[in-house]
Amino acid sequence: MAEDAYGVAASADGYLPLRASENIQGNILAPFNKPRQRFLFISFRNRRANARYWLAQLATVVASTRQVVAHGEDRKRNNETREWRGVSFTSAGLVVLDPDLAQDLLAFDAFWQGPEADRKVVEQRVMSPAIVGNTGKGQPKDWVVGGIGPFPVDALLTVAADNSEKLKAAADEECRRAETCGLTVLSWQDCERLGEPGEYGSEPFGFRDGISQPGIRGFTEAAVEDNHLMAADQLGSPIIATGEFVLGYDGEGGSYPDVRRFRVPDWMRDGSFQVFLRLHQDVDGWKKNMAELAKLTAPDSAAWTAIGRTLEGAPLAARGKGGGYNDFTFEDDYSGKQTPRFAHIRKMNPRNGTLDDRTHRLLRRGIPFLRRLNVEPPMRGYDDPPEVLEEGLVFNAFMASIENQFEFLQRQWASSRKSPGTIAEDGPDPLVGASSDPGVFRTSYGVEPIPFGRFVWTTGAVYAFAPSLSALRLLSGLQGGGA
Repeated sequence: MAEDAYGVAASADGYLPLRASENIQGNILAPFNKPRQRFLFISFRNRRANARYWLAQLATVVASTRQVVAHGEDRKRNNETREWRGVSFTSAGLVVLDPDLAQDLLAFDAFWQGPEADRKVVEQRVMSPAIVGNTGKGQPKDWVVGGIGPFPVDALLTVAADNSEKLKAAADEECRRAETCGLTVLSWQDCERLGEPGEYGSEPFGFRDGISQPGIRGFTEAAVEDNHLMAADQLGSPIIATGEFVLGYDGEGGSYPDVRRFRVPDWMRDGSFQVFLRLHQDVDGWKKNMAELAKLTAPDSAAWTAIGRTLEGAPLAARGKGGGYNDFTFEDDYSGKQTPRFAHIRKMNPRNGTLDDRTHRLLRRGIPFLRRLNVEPPMRGYDDPPEVLEEGLVFNAFMASIENQFEFLQRQWASSRKSPGTIAEDGPDPLVGASSDPGVFRTSYGVEPIPFGRFVWTTGAVYAFAPSLSALRLLSGLQGGGA
């Protein structure tokens, strides 16, 4: 028997009930882990009966956590392939399905208003759209996904497959299903993970992506390290309470004080909020900036300094005895000489041993995208590949509270000059901070300002909610009454 970081007794006895959940959608706790994905953005056009009829059909093919887990185990043995589907809804879409849900949704302010809303500064907290970087080039009026338009995004449908042919076939089937039901597919975004299936791919700046993920109580196999529970396959990653990611479960240190004082409505249990961002990355600008900064730091390491990891994912911080890429803290590097306090991984996860380490985590399911000239879909693998017009990353994350997880990270940590847990002004996150203020690089010779530019901006955003499979059936009218 061991305790987690805040004295909650738990055992690493292999009891993982959430892996068998047939109610929580796949890709929330159990990632799809498919190298090809297409995100479809659907408008109901206020046609409630049509939307419910569409959902009644779709609900029969949406993946459950249990299915995704089982497929992952079968694939290791038999190299089996399968396509996955997941669905989530904006507040507008849920209200079309059932107007009475508005009363429940009003309590979730960020979700209710959406990322494009012109929210104000309240008690020195900068609200969206600035939270998601929607300034300058990233204004909602210029988005290619979400934003301002004649028809809002009501549903976000994720289709995942092992290759581009299977993806196209499955996605085309879903487009026909929506259009046959009288709905409109507003747009879609194709993505591909670079590298072999099952491996971490690189994002456009060249870094290995998706390395640091929290473990989940009741889902992740645990190991005991220094009398604390850690993810067995990612030593250094703590096991976090389920309620940080899925509604209806206990969170770390109790419920969030701002948005979860009330009992979660039954229909929202086993559901999760989803933040989707389409992030454009200026690869050429980044490389030029890093080349200039290398003159102030060391050759080939300026980008490592900005991120806090090497291209392969090894942390600049000294690793613990487990040796894993997440097995480290910043306790012996308070001033930031080894890992600057403005570094991306340090701003987004300070690893300071406080409750902050556990209450602002996200389940990230991001995947890169390419947009090529005169090619549809824009996939890799051509003998003479067309010119790349745009590269970027789809930030796709699940959480229990948009305000206290995603927006907190963006507002309080990434975009702030102050470093988490300190009063020092070391500069914003050079990767996703909504600021171009310089970072402060501390060496044994003194302090050096590091002028970072802005090389990532938002070109689309959707706040959505992924209901449980039973709630999908309820919302579609397959189970009578209440929806």
